[in-house]
Amino acid sequence: MDADIYMEVAFARRDFLERMGQDVIREYLYLGELRNCDGDLLEDWVTFRGKNRILLRGRKRVHKGKTVTGYRCCDTCGAIMYHGEAPHYLCPAPPAGVRILEGGAGTLVVTRDLFEKLSPKKSRDLDFYQLPVLEEPLDDLPVELKCPKPD
Repeated sequence: MDADIYMEVAFARRDFLERMGQDVIREYLYLGELRNCDGDLLEDWVTFRGKNRILLRGRKRVHKGKTVTGYRCCDTCGAIMYHGEAPHYLCPAPPAGVRILEGGAGTLVVTRDLFEKLSPKKSRDLDFYQLPVLEEPLDDLPVELKCPKPD
């Protein structure tokens, strides 16, 4: 079989997400059930997807003299698949008024007020950091990455 299969399922503790408030969750996230391998519901956990998404950009990556930073478009759904070297940043800036964006791979990009509600403390399980917003990308790609929508 010659196919690329990529699936990510983001999950979080329900009480962690609920710190942002039910109204915020309803506006910005889709939540789903999480079950163990026996099919039992894990009531303290939920899966999530953001209703708004953003790419976490990275710097140009060179491997053995060849630039490997780039993106491609999914032939099926038209989604952008991007890989950039850390440290990550946002470019372009997130849309005004949007408080939560999904950055992929279980990453949530939130506004400062929501960040404060999440009460981040040093944790071996979670990373919290501020993402810079740049006007020009560091990966030698255009600011706006676009993919044609499949027919």
